[in-house]
Amino acid sequence: MADKFRMLGESGLWEDEEGNMYSPSELEGYKPADPAIGKWASEKLKNVGVQKALNDKTNPDYWFFDYDPRYCGPDREAWMEWMAARARADKEQKEILLQGIHPAFEPGASKAFRGVADGTGRMIIRNEKYLFVDQFCNGLARAQDKVTRKWGFIDRHGNEVIPCIWNSAGNFSGYLACVQDNHTRLCGYFDVQGKLVIPCIWEDGWEFKDGQARVMADGRLGMIDTCGRQVIPCVWKGLGEYREHLMGARNEEDRCGYINSKGEIVIPCQWKEVWPFHEGMAIVQDFNNLFGYVNKKGEVIIPPIWKKAMNFENGIAIVSNSKRFLLWDKWVRINTKGEIVKG
Repeated sequence: MADKFRMLGESGLWEDEEGNMYSPSELEGYKPADPAIGKWASEKLKNVGVQKALNDKTNPDYWFFDYDPRYCGPDREAWMEWMAARARADKEQKEILLQGIHPAFEPGASKAFRGVADGTGRMIIRNEKYLFVDQFCNGLARAQDKVTRKWGFIDRHGNEVIPCIWNSAGNFSGYLACVQDNHTRLCGYFDVQGKLVIPCIWEDGWEFKDGQARVMADGRLGMIDTCGRQVIPCVWKGLGEYREHLMGARNEEDRCGYINSKGEIVIPCQWKEVWPFHEGMAIVQDFNNLFGYVNKKGEVIIPPIWKKAMNFENGIAIVSNSKRFLLWDKWVRINTKGEIVKG
């Protein structure tokens, strides 16, 4: 029997390097704990000899024994590289924080906010006034006053550039941050100089992306630019992500279609749900809860016949008619014509 094993997700089974599967009792000669609890005898499992190929999570080989095709997808190498890329991104973010000024928290489970520290760990802003300070963005960080529980923004020296008098505040995006007035409960936007450049006239507001932000008026959604001008009227019950020059939109009849950056309907609202475009194709769901694909002209390229569907990547999409989402062995690959392909 091999000396390296890894657990197969929720199944409770163990797999060796050659792909052979074993129950815990086969490995250690004991019976699992109460199945209703779903826990195995963890102390005995420590003796099974579960090992990692490497100690470096940024190396794809580290994840070799964690792969399970039912949960991680059909491509083992791609999944390993994806996990390593996530680990590299986390490592880079930690290095960035250590180089600059960042919020500091108490170690352990409480994660209580201590203040703001520099790259050496020296506390430069003690937690005397603020209950919480977020990450710095464009030189400012949102902060919550410990007494009033109101929000504002501080600079890297601890000065309040925007006073903590706001009911809520979002992070800066595109040099603008959304705040909610404490009295009217309406939203507007500050710039990094601490100037209210878009007055608090909106029922709700979201962060800017590509020079536009989603806002709400009379319970309906629209879009504004960085000058506060309304570029898409607030007439939609829902707005999706703007991608490949089109955005999903939901009308009063709870039907979805696509609009352009001017708010003009490009693809009629006829679907139960729609998703952002990817490689010129978008996933749509009909009122039978089945999924298909349309192009930017609104033409149905692949009819809605699938219970699960994912975006196209390099001309291939993964779809399934299985009720269980995570069982990847039930998924198949299709091309842009809807034909099932192997590999």
